[in-house]
Amino acid sequence: MVQCLTSPASVPDLRPRDFHYTRYHHWPTISKLHNSFLELTLHTQTLIDQQLRLLDSAKVLVTPPYHASIMAMPPKKRCHAYYHKGSFGKMGGSLIYSDWPCCYRRLSVGSTITLSLFSSVVDTSHTPLRNMETHIDAHSQLIKCLRAQPVSVPNLLPIFSSWPGAVNPHWRALVPVINARIDSLFPEPVKATKLKRCDFAHLAATRWPLAGFKELYILAFLSLWLVTWDDQIDDDTKDSLSNNFEAAEQYRRETLYFVAQCLDLDLTEGLPRSYKDSIFVPDDPIVQSFDVIGEALRDAYTYEQRHGFLKEMSLFLVTSHMEQKAKLEGQIPSPEVYWRVRMGTSAVGVICAVNEYSLRSVIPRAIMEDYDMRAIWNEVNVIVSIVNDIYSLKKEMAQDSIYSLIPILCMSLGSPQAAIDNAIRSLIQSVGRFNVAANRLMDGIEEEDRFSLSLGVKRDVEDFIRSCQFNCTGSLYWT
Repeated sequence: MVQCLTSPASVPDLRPRDFHYTRYHHWPTISKLHNSFLELTLHTQTLIDQQLRLLDSAKVLVTPPYHASIMAMPPKKRCHAYYHKGSFGKMGGSLIYSDWPCCYRRLSVGSTITLSLFSSVVDTSHTPLRNMETHIDAHSQLIKCLRAQPVSVPNLLPIFSSWPGAVNPHWRALVPVINARIDSLFPEPVKATKLKRCDFAHLAATRWPLAGFKELYILAFLSLWLVTWDDQIDDDTKDSLSNNFEAAEQYRRETLYFVAQCLDLDLTEGLPRSYKDSIFVPDDPIVQSFDVIGEALRDAYTYEQRHGFLKEMSLFLVTSHMEQKAKLEGQIPSPEVYWRVRMGTSAVGVICAVNEYSLRSVIPRAIMEDYDMRAIWNEVNVIVSIVNDIYSLKKEMAQDSIYSLIPILCMSLGSPQAAIDNAIRSLIQSVGRFNVAANRLMDGIEEEDRFSLSLGVKRDVEDFIRSCQFNCTGSLYWT
């Protein structure tokens, strides 16, 4: 059975099991050096359960310090292997095993294993890996692979054929309001024009088609704020935050404090004393522009709702830290690590946290904290992230960016088309899991009435679930 490596619910369990690492007679040495990959010859000394489960042919991406990820293409099969992450070294390397019996090889002590590896190490041939001091840029190799192969992206709309999709009737009336907001924040005509073309009014109108004009106005501001805030970190121009981690950390700290202050929530622990003494007014105009959003949420939301929003915003900022750190260190994350970060940087949790605001509803916390409700939120996050990462591939390639789902899956699966196909399978699975969780939640309310709810609250829950679906289809329409 081939498993997908794209969503948190489907990643393999890579925790250590009852295996011992294979030991080699000597350090692995390079036997061949090719343009895009090199071959290593490894000699087994001991076996696991008298059988080393290894693919007949495997491609392994090696990144400093020689950590391996499997990319496999056995004859007539398109699949991949799972592995225990480790470093090639004197005491052994990654225990490599497969889930396909047809690919098992029975080896005896002393057998020679040859692996083909995409190279992130430069060398002179026959040089021990431990003595290598320079490395091929794995980032460039991955970009080259992505650009070399054309891909086909099917229409994703049929996947959501059973879900609602609509545009808020206030959309066009909101456009000049949002454009004026953009002009006030970005006096540079080029930047302002670029943002206006994004049509954040349309994005908000498709995400929240049931919202009134007052709510839609704030939700469009929030959509604009999330994108422009993140752009401050991603902008790679001279003296930008993208290359100044300490300045970016200060930016994140000030943002979290100011958001909490706008929501009338206490968040002073661990922050500079100067912040505690008086009302904090940030210097950055993007951060400060949250004041209108925060005021609206403060007036409309209960303490629990505001606290939930702040929790999601905090996750957004924490994972921004994680993503920037990885980028600056040149890391190419595994799918598991990528998803751990993406579930925050997507800001989809923040989007879900304002669905009640869009509906002018207050759903009991017992429901909002229910297992099935949390599953719904998670699937919305997965769905929106996959859709965005598929359709943003062209833009990411233009920017030489690989910190996105398709490049990372390409690294694991061997080709961009395999990565897209894998992502679409995971998208379909995620929609299915959403439907199961939503039906189970409503069945529990209708049949067991486990929350002892009024008819009005039940309708609010139905509307909230529908809003989560709109969050997904709206992002697809806008993208």
